[in-house]
Amino acid sequence: MVDRVYNINLRSAWLVAPRVKRANSSVDFVRSFVKTNMKAEEVKISQALNEVLWIRGAKKPPSRIQVKVSKDAEGVVFVRLPDEKVEVKEVRTLKDKILRRSAKRVAEEKKEAKKQMTEEEKKEFEEFKKKQQAVVKENKDGKVETPKTENKERSEPSKE
Repeated sequence: MVDRVYNINLRSAWLVAPRVKRANSSVDFVRSFVKTNMKAEEVKISQALNEVLWIRGAKKPPSRIQVKVSKDAEGVVFVRLPDEKVEVKEVRTLKDKILRRSAKRVAEEKKEAKKQMTEEEKKEFEEFKKKQQAVVKENKDGKVETPKTENKERSEPSKE
């Protein structure tokens, strides 16, 4: 991989073009400049660089610009700003796509199972609540009594 930094004078490109097409001609000039200097057929300009060329509109592009050019093993040239980070996109194969789809299906099935479990738990909770309401009785004094549980073979400590 070859990396180079170029200072490109765009004024010579856009002075020749009509005023309304100056930014467009400067993009074309960057592309042709990189093709001739890097001896490549395919040139890709980053979105950030394109935005810098068009930031003041079609009539007033910058007169000079500094770019970083990198050529990969396949001969494709990428043009970007010097401080711009390179994003490596993951190449997805058919196998990866199938695995992701199956993983999504499994995740959806799990979500549905959780929903069903929560509905069952809600029903159980409602039944439990009804049982507790039936068991709890109020006295005339306003005191609440709960049924006492009997523990077999429970002995109290003797006081001696």
